[in-house]
Amino acid sequence: MYNTEETSMGARLPHTELSDSQMGVQAHAGIRFELPEPPRISPEQLERLKTESVNNPNALIDLLKEYADKEHQYQEKAIALMEKQVNAISEQADSAKRQAEALSQQVNVQEDQLAFAKSEAASAKKDALFAKVTSIITLIISVLMPLISG
Repeated sequence: MYNTEETSMGARLPHTELSDSQMGVQAHAGIRFELPEPPRISPEQLERLKTESVNNPNALIDLLKEYADKEHQYQEKAIALMEKQVNAISEQADSAKRQAEALSQQVNVQEDQLAFAKSEAASAKKDALFAKVTSIITLIISVLMPLISG
């Protein structure tokens, strides 16, 4: 009933036996809705209708009824195919949203870690300054002690 094929753009929706050609709608770059070709009245059917309509006045009505049935089936299949693809795209969008949220949480954690690292660096800078001042005072005292006591 359906023939499915893979393309470089992703999964391709199946097309029906109503026609050998395919029709697609480009919704966004990288997303293509593949639809079956709608039913058409062939030139042969029109020629047959011309000859039959002379003897059968209902030939046109019969052809239009047949076409309406095929059109209805086409529309049902197209809607089902589009619903399938919309559901798949929605799932992909939900997955991408979850990934974006997880990445956002990671960024928040890394921002917190950066703030903590900056705080630690500022504290280490103050400790180093205190150690430097303490060592200078100790050096001055060690030089002055022999002079004072001697």
